[in-house]
Amino acid sequence: MKKFLFLIIPIILMTGIMLYFQWNGFSSDAEEAVVPVKQTVRMLHDKNMIKIEQTIDGLKKQKYTIDLPKQADNIVCEAGSNQKCEIDDGILKNNKSVVTISYELPAPKDQKSILYDSFVVEIKGIEVKSTRLEISDSLKREGSWVSPGRLVGSKRMDYIDYYVYELNEVSPILYWQKEVLDYIEVNDNLIVYKNNNVEIDITQLDFEEINSTKDYIIFSNAHTEFQTDSLHLFHVQTPINTIQEKIVLANMDMKFNLDNNLHWLREIVLAIILERPVGTDKAKGMYKELSEKISENELNHFVDKIKNDNRIITSPKEMDELLSTVLNAQVLFFEINQHQNTLIPLMYKDSRELMIDSDTNKDIQVIFDDEKIYIEFIPFLQAIEYEVSLKENREIAAEKGVIQYHFYPEEKRFMLNNQRYQMTHNPIRLFNKDPYIELNVIDKLFNVTVVQTEKEIVIK
Repeated sequence: MKKFLFLIIPIILMTGIMLYFQWNGFSSDAEEAVVPVKQTVRMLHDKNMIKIEQTIDGLKKQKYTIDLPKQADNIVCEAGSNQKCEIDDGILKNNKSVVTISYELPAPKDQKSILYDSFVVEIKGIEVKSTRLEISDSLKREGSWVSPGRLVGSKRMDYIDYYVYELNEVSPILYWQKEVLDYIEVNDNLIVYKNNNVEIDITQLDFEEINSTKDYIIFSNAHTEFQTDSLHLFHVQTPINTIQEKIVLANMDMKFNLDNNLHWLREIVLAIILERPVGTDKAKGMYKELSEKISENELNHFVDKIKNDNRIITSPKEMDELLSTVLNAQVLFFEINQHQNTLIPLMYKDSRELMIDSDTNKDIQVIFDDEKIYIEFIPFLQAIEYEVSLKENREIAAEKGVIQYHFYPEEKRFMLNNQRYQMTHNPIRLFNKDPYIELNVIDKLFNVTVVQTEKEIVIK
């Protein structure tokens, strides 16, 4: 019996410890889950300050990290029926499912226009599903208010004006200007605000790719130009083509997360959407190449793939993958042009089996365009038993017995046993920094036989 107890007690202890850590891990994951909420933001304009009252509905009873507006003062936190909650060093404590945070912000000085952004409390770990923005205005009793949402109510009274917007914005944004703006509903997804004296052909903004999301466009010279996810202000003199490009790019931003040196990828997609070259010379050249080699339907299908794909595009390789699914062939275009100043044409990976001296070489890449076939150079040299070393300035040295080659990618010359030779063109190209050699010159250079069939390439 004692032996049994000595055996069973450690097992019970170990089981308890395992269950504790499993439950603790589960609890931590649950706490980190995103909580869906809705919020109401009440904004009262007083002479010297703006009073904000922000109510968040749907919180779970846990601690949250919050960011208050930088100039917030006289902060009060209430949870439920006049119960106090606590904000301590950026942490919200003692909350209920409904929390109201009140505070004051300095009132802007008298201006022709004001952009209100970053004026609400941001809570980490929640997802705001809807925002109701209520504005009580006793000072700016003229001009126009604009917010990127549906105006569900407005009323002008003797001493105060009242506006209510329903927004999908996580962080509401609000614009006011002294000069009155006309409201024009161009279509279900495009609202334009402009002075009735401003002549702008807004029909040029009425097309599907611009209006794929809900956009609110203000034409005014009263404020510096700005763009948020859905609210855009442009000066009256800004060319309509520029506006088209900026709005489409803003709508595309949610699909891309690119380093600055890769923004040409967005410009190519923008060019396809607008059906005209835009952006850098590189983007213009690549768009021209695509539009000449791929049908309009295929290009449109490519854009649809980008918009509907679940991933966020971060690299040229992902663009190649999406285009490959459209063309039903493995494309090499965006990635091989990543580090190039001179355009490399649209290339495809050769799907045929590569045989070198009776061995299958799946790791050696063969690619082609409309005119030439290229084979990955260094792995090919190694497959035919050359010792390869890379020198300065991209020089490639290859040696087998008494044979010594020196090749210079993107140049016509090469050296064989210290003797200089010149070809009519440069047979070795750099694609994404990797050297490739034309298939039709390797028989003469390396004394091999190349046989091509429908299913394989044989080198011996």
